[in-house]
Amino acid sequence: MLVAASMTVPDVVSIATYEVANVDLDAAILAKDSALYGHRAATTPLTGDHLGNPDWLVEIAVVACSEA
Repeated sequence: MLVAASMTVPDVVSIATYEVANVDLDAAILAKDSALYGHRAATTPLTGDHLGNPDWLVEIAVVACSEA
């Protein structure tokens, strides 16, 4: 989605992760950090009993901005 908007990882300013209670949070954080290649963005982790789709374990919302 970033590429479609002519943006890259450094344009990411905020990430909210929604995880169900039985998800390995350490693994989720490691996966997020790996996907960002060391870029630091504001992060909000949220844990609940279920997500909008009962088959999902993790949902991610990303906000990015660019001057272009």
